[in-house]
Amino acid sequence: MAVPSSLFLQDCDKDDFYKFNTDKTAIVDAGPTKCSPSDPQTESGTWAFNSNETKLTLMLPNSALNGDADIKELSATTLHLYSSQSVSGTAYTVDATFVPN
Repeated sequence: MAVPSSLFLQDCDKDDFYKFNTDKTAIVDAGPTKCSPSDPQTESGTWAFNSNETKLTLMLPNSALNGDADIKELSATTLHLYSSQSVSGTAYTVDATFVPN
């Protein structure tokens, strides 16, 4: 059973935003509300497509979107990713849609 995002994400995580750069780097910004004052405001990582652009591999530290994700939609205005993962024996899914800010 998938854990609903409202149970998985803390309120301080819900205002985070992601930027995917054309040089295959990515930046995660904690947004206006950081979970802890000592947390960094931004963290950097990388992204890459698989050979037929059906999966996106993300290397983003401390992010729920870390590893391989299926691309459900990719257009000039939308990136929709889906991933099933297990962390410390707990299974969860991430279903995330990104749009330009």
